Amino acid sequence: MGTGGMTTISLDLRKRILAVCDEGEQTYQQIADRFKVSRAFVAKLVGQRKRTGSIESMDHRAGRKRLFRGELEERLIKLVRKQPDATLEELREQLDLDCHLSTIHRALTRIGERYKKKGPRG
Repeated sequence: MGTGGMTTISLDLRKRILAVCDEGEQTYQQIADRFKVSRAFVAKLVGQRKRTGSIESMDHRAGRKRLFRGELEERLIKLVRKQPDATLEELREQLDLDCHLSTIHRALTRIGERYKKKGPRG
């Protein structure tokens, strides 16, 4: 059983690994070999418990984070409501962003705001 991205180590196995760690009689490498995980996973699990108090998988935190959230999303909504005929390019300029136009399009679609689809040349 690996620890690379695709496999989530069960909570039960995490508890058993930490129980052996807490005994303090084996190295991380010995524990990793015993449970067929990487030494890095054992160290990460111990560190995570120390830092957060949790031993649950943190896979849900993986992946790319949305650009438009919080204050920036609020600015986008206000701008579109103030200038509903602004193009994606105009919105990007007014928000002073360096992102792809599709990023703005997805944000507007997600939040349900309408905007002008075509530029002046149409």
